[in-house]
Amino acid sequence: MLDTQLLAFLESKPAEETYEYQISGDCAAAQFNRSVGRRYEFIPAVEGKASDFDNKLEAIAYQKPHTFGAMLERAKKEFA
Repeated sequence: MLDTQLLAFLESKPAEETYEYQISGDCAAAQFNRSVGRRYEFIPAVEGKASDFDNKLEAIAYQKPHTFGAMLERAKKEFA
């Protein structure tokens, strides 16, 4: 369910719009989670507390280029 919500969120954003990965409150992952009413505090999997979806979301958002269009393409490949 979260994967389809993520794809819909990314499709709603202008493809050329950029996001800042390093600003945790306004990064792409935080923006997505706010849009679906989900509380989000990423805790890396090395601590054993992040969900599989959150790990994938962070990995997709981390890669460059940091545009919503590029992130959408990465998400489509990840969740296909």
